[in-house]
Amino acid sequence: MAAALYYLTIAAVILIGLLAGRRARSIIHAGLVGLIGNLIMVATLFLATIAFAVLAPGSIDSDDMGFRLGALLLFGSAVGVVAAIGSRQHTAKMATRLF
Repeated sequence: MAAALYYLTIAAVILIGLLAGRRARSIIHAGLVGLIGNLIMVATLFLATIAFAVLAPGSIDSDDMGFRLGALLLFGSAVGVVAAIGSRQHTAKMATRLF
């Protein structure tokens, strides 16, 4: 269950980054929205971990989830920002091809 929550969070961070990049006005705006989306998803994963630990003791290994939260904070923020910036640059290239 813990792994599924973790991978769903990573998928959501990437999706938020891609959507932010397509709607952003600049690369800085895309990066900021990607970073904010990552922080929201980390907080959601943290709250879900606490909820599962309280409601179903023993269902989530606290050491494993602590490692995963740390990894998501370190590398997930980069994934969200890179997805947002990459999506923004792709959108800019597609817009210039139309004209």
